Amino acid sequence: MKEPAAGVRADPLRPEKARIIRIQPLPQGFKLFQVRFDDEQLNWEFDFKPGQFLMLSVIGVGEAPFAIASPPSRQGLLELCIHRAGRVTTALHRLKENAVIGIRGPYGNGYPIEAMQKSDVLLLAEGLYANALRPLLWYILDTRKDFGQVTLVMAVDSLPDLPLHDEFLSLLDREDITCRVCPSPAQAGAGAPSLIERVIAELRPQKVVGQNTYAVMAGEADHFPPLWDHLLQRGISKDKILFSLHRKMRCGIGKCGHCSIGYKHTCLDGPIFSYWDAQNLPEVI
Repeated sequence: MKEPAAGVRADPLRPEKARIIRIQPLPQGFKLFQVRFDDEQLNWEFDFKPGQFLMLSVIGVGEAPFAIASPPSRQGLLELCIHRAGRVTTALHRLKENAVIGIRGPYGNGYPIEAMQKSDVLLLAEGLYANALRPLLWYILDTRKDFGQVTLVMAVDSLPDLPLHDEFLSLLDREDITCRVCPSPAQAGAGAPSLIERVIAELRPQKVVGQNTYAVMAGEADHFPPLWDHLLQRGISKDKILFSLHRKMRCGIGKCGHCSIGYKHTCLDGPIFSYWDAQNLPEVI
């Protein structure tokens, strides 16, 4: 088994006590939770990469995995953007500020932020999946001098309906990132180009795509292959085409086998995968 990620204590299955300090209701059934560990030292020592996840437990209800929504460049608290969907998330949405929860982690590989430095970064988001890019996006903007040109392309039905849409709207006025918003087929109407065709059309005039570019995608997995083909044609190498893939994870340390994909475990080898992984693991898509 791989070594536990930074931040994991001696017993990786023992949650740390944390407290919800702020809850922000968001559109589409989401809430943004800001949490802090009761152990003040842990708040500043807790280290992670964008793309890693936590196992969060609600006392008396159960435990579930959630991606960390804040960047590691903003220490002192953690943010989790959570959609109300199942038993644990329903219980979590009912909690009030100052409620106690359990957290263990971080788990997973995260984005290769060290390798990505000095490179151009192309972020491609589909609808509500834009939230998945938030920790990487803000880490890049918080450490902007370490990266080359940054471009964000979003395909959405309605930007105001996105959770945290104010953050995405604020990016349109920044000079250190190029943002493109193209409507999804649902908004464009019958007979309009597909979402993938619209994203590709939006990319064609861009000069950022090339050998020194990392392309990071967040969306429905079965929508990826046409974009992969286009990115490969534009010269991006296979190891620099990245995407997040989440399976239902239970233990977080590769023991239960519940999140296995072929010979890999999402909780250890993912949830960030590359085009190379997709070629070698047909089960990925």
